[in-house]
Amino acid sequence: MKAAADHLASVTLELGGKSPAIIDSNANLKDSAKRVAFGKFLNNGQTCIAPDYVLVEDKIKEPFLQELKKSVAALFGQDGVVDETSPSYSRIVKCEEFSRLNTYYRTPSKKGQRLN
Repeated sequence: MKAAADHLASVTLELGGKSPAIIDSNANLKDSAKRVAFGKFLNNGQTCIAPDYVLVEDKIKEPFLQELKKSVAALFGQDGVVDETSPSYSRIVKCEEFSRLNTYYRTPSKKGQRLN
């Protein structure tokens, strides 16, 4: 902002906050799952509006997860299975980045994260 102000240039700042998706028992699970899947996987999640996490009521957790799996498969696969060769499926193109991200996936955080 300082550099832009010195030159009277307009600027847009990316604040990079967290974007939760909240799903309660009144939600249409199919529509909610489609929207969460689209928002999260658009450009491999690299958009400022991509949901970072989903808060779901316990009693609808499993049905929501099933709908979410169907929605992801519908975006990137066939017959309920994600096709990793799909041209619509984004990829990590650097081996170093893949290794770094895979370490995060394989090592739960100290904050109580669980891998299911």
